[in-house]
Amino acid sequence: MNLANPPDLADMRLVIFHKQATSARLRFLSFSHGLFAFGTVDDDVELLDGEGAASLASTVEWHPAALQRMAEGYLGLEMGALCMEPEFYGVVPTSKGVLRLRALALTTIDPPFEAAERIGGRFISITEARGMKPLEREALRRVYEHVIG
Repeated sequence: MNLANPPDLADMRLVIFHKQATSARLRFLSFSHGLFAFGTVDDDVELLDGEGAASLASTVEWHPAALQRMAEGYLGLEMGALCMEPEFYGVVPTSKGVLRLRALALTTIDPPFEAAERIGGRFISITEARGMKPLEREALRRVYEHVIG
């Protein structure tokens, strides 16, 4: 399975992160194609949340368990290794439609570095995101603020 472009998740993007339980160190899974699981995003778009997101969001959405299982399977992780952040939600209006943005937390003690390497990815801190697209940096910032507070 290609997590960068699964056929039926064209409108979904995920940010996968790991928060260290003892130090609160936050790392994000970065793929070879960029930050988001399930595809890339154009450069000239804006991330909306709150009321702006609610007004554009579809009433039909993927069940969190399905997204979790798909990402766990792709990464080769055990069931339950990922957990949806239920209160984190954003949308990205594009010329092709609305993309929905969700965040998944890794529940493992340490980040699964080997799993990331197998798929050509790596874990990065927010300070290593300087070369990413503006939308990806904004998504990282918002997930960071959501998780750390």
